Amino acid sequence: MALCDPNPEEDLLDLVNAYRQKFNDLPELWALNVPPEKVKAALKRAISNGRPFTTEEWEKEMNIVKPPPGAFT
Repeated sequence: MALCDPNPEEDLLDLVNAYRQKFNDLPELWALNVPPEKVKAALKRAISNGRPFTTEEWEKEMNIVKPPPGAFT
């Protein structure tokens, strides 16, 4: 019996490290406001099929909408 519930963030960190190790790269995860389950599923799929995300694919997969030019100036 486990003394405590597994930390879902640790699972995500393991997947991030596995993705980085396999592809020597990492999508821009820091900018996400996406449920961790969605991120984990996408990383697992990329690792298992051996194909990393392009920036455009990652943004589409995570429904990231870039702000219009000049929004932060």
